[in-house]
Amino acid sequence: MCKRLGAVLLLIGCLLLGLTGCGTDKNEPTSAKTVAVVPAQAETYDTGIDYIGIVQPKEVHNYAFLTGGKIAELYVAKGDQVQPGDKLAKLDTTQLELSAAITSNSASMAQNNIATLTEAVQVAEESLHVAEQNLARYQALYADGAISQSDLENMQLQYDSQQASFTQLQNDLATAEMSAANSGLSQQQMQQNLADSTLRADSPGIVMELPFKENEIAGAGYPVVITKSEELVVKVGVSTDDYGQINKDCPVAVNGSIEGHIDTIAAYPDEVSRVYTVEIICTAPELSAGDTVDVRIFTGQERGYFVPLSSVFQSDGIDYVFVVSKTGGENNAMRVNKRQVTLDEMNGSNVLVQGLSANDLVVTDGVKLLNENDIVVIEAKQ
Repeated sequence: MCKRLGAVLLLIGCLLLGLTGCGTDKNEPTSAKTVAVVPAQAETYDTGIDYIGIVQPKEVHNYAFLTGGKIAELYVAKGDQVQPGDKLAKLDTTQLELSAAITSNSASMAQNNIATLTEAVQVAEESLHVAEQNLARYQALYADGAISQSDLENMQLQYDSQQASFTQLQNDLATAEMSAANSGLSQQQMQQNLADSTLRADSPGIVMELPFKENEIAGAGYPVVITKSEELVVKVGVSTDDYGQINKDCPVAVNGSIEGHIDTIAAYPDEVSRVYTVEIICTAPELSAGDTVDVRIFTGQERGYFVPLSSVFQSDGIDYVFVVSKTGGENNAMRVNKRQVTLDEMNGSNVLVQGLSANDLVVTDGVKLLNENDIVVIEAKQ
């Protein structure tokens, strides 16, 4: 019995010894992980300021009648393209045409009256000349004693009467000429009113709004047809801090790829928002009025380090990259360490970071499998 127990214990001891021998040697090196890296190299990149812009027509025209009235006809519809001189709308001119006819008749009568008075003045002037000659002759006869004083006084009365008649006719002619001039002005005004009763486009554009319908009453000065220019602008509001960085020569990118240029920069900030309105002209068929777009105004160039976004990871809310450094081991073995970085702007799939030095080897592939101080082998380039 004792011999059997001893044999069993010996067997168990041998098994335990064998299992212990199968354990890992603490001095055996950990297997290295293969990673891809990229050396940090400074690149020149464009700097700028980013804003959200609104696409608007460069120009908006509000066409209104100078005098109010009933809209007789609209010649355009929303979306129509118009050219300078095209008819847009017309007022009901029934009353205007009647007034114009009356004014024209008055002007014609005034001209006829002038002709009659002119002829009468000429006749009166001739009669006055004859009376003047008769008075001179009577005065000579009276001096010679050939006629009485009564005869001379009668001749004087005839002359004075002719003089008064002539003067009155001259005054009447002057009044008639003034009346005719006023009638002429009234007639011109009526003709102008008739011309103004038809709205015409004064520049190329697209009809955007028609606030009134036919047969509705439009007040003087109220827009009846609103058009927009085909050329679009992007408007952004620039802050006071950024205002000093921009000028009309700054390049502009809209939605990343559409080129634009600054057309105007407001000299004063908006009274409410306190931002400066900047208008940017760009030509892009895909843009429409009312669109919201991303705008970058380029202000200069700087140098910095870009790394693939995939190489950046977070730990406790802080951004890091793994940087490879030599350990002195064999087989090109190296060690990785976390390097805290600050992210800046994106450039495609790369991100600008602060915190790297020239030629730092930044891990780009295998980041999620790494831990601090892991031994790695750099993947050979193919």
